Amino acid sequence: MGETRLAEESPFDVYRLAFPKAARVRAESSGVPVAVEVAYGEGRITVLASPFGVGAKEAKGVGMTLAEEVVNGVDKPLAKPYPLLKHVRRILDEDFRRPCFSKWVKGSA
Repeated sequence: MGETRLAEESPFDVYRLAFPKAARVRAESSGVPVAVEVAYGEGRITVLASPFGVGAKEAKGVGMTLAEEVVNGVDKPLAKPYPLLKHVRRILDEDFRRPCFSKWVKGSA
């Protein structure tokens, strides 16, 4: 992720990643790789070390009451008791904005 520094708002679990030397580290936390990218065929695979890319604890102010009160309406954003981690959101945003990905998505409609 270059020199950009992000501070996560909640703790998160990290799986230990094993990857080839040719892999590109996209994000680190305290010197530990938490996202890597590996070339595969004509594309790339991005691997996240955090389960599902979310924090280990639910967002502040969210508890069992959320489960009882949540009503997900049609064409409305879903409730997010476990929001994406900032580094995961940044990586996904960068990837979805890549020209080759945008072209593929637009061509599939």
